[in-house]
Amino acid sequence: MWLYVLLTAIVVLLGVMVNSNFREQIHSRGQMLNRVILIAVFLLLFAVSACRIAVGNDYWVYRYKFLLIAQDRHFSYEIGFQAVVYLMQLIFGYDNYLPIFGLFSALTVFFFVKAMYRQSDCFSYTIFLLMTGGYYFMSFDNVRYYFVLSIALYAMRFALEKKYWRFLLWVGI
Repeated sequence: MWLYVLLTAIVVLLGVMVNSNFREQIHSRGQMLNRVILIAVFLLLFAVSACRIAVGNDYWVYRYKFLLIAQDRHFSYEIGFQAVVYLMQLIFGYDNYLPIFGLFSALTVFFFVKAMYRQSDCFSYTIFLLMTGGYYFMSFDNVRYYFVLSIALYAMRFALEKKYWRFLLWVGI
């Protein structure tokens, strides 16, 4: 528990240093500082998320489903999710589930951080809500759902910009 409290405190403090006024500037010192801070936030959240073992009620259920995917057995997971898991098992080997959790952790955290930075008026408040509202920690348990939520949050940007085809493409993913 202390690890999560410490992580929350560090990430929120880093979030306070992000200045959304530099978001639109391309080559400014403030934009570069924002990028460094966002990379640090990503790396901290990703490291904790990817290094977890047996955290959450569904952890071993996912591992069992990964084994079923490797055996070409059919069940009610999304086709895209099954394809990625199958490909990961081809690359890393049968029953090597840690890289699979790591990949989905990286993607989920990436889309959350990117969406929060692009769409939030105050990044520190948004990261505070992500951490204290339990969304980040629930992503440990409900891997597929929070991965989809992070992509949907990222895709909302395109709906707000009236780029509906891009929005539909990302939601379709």
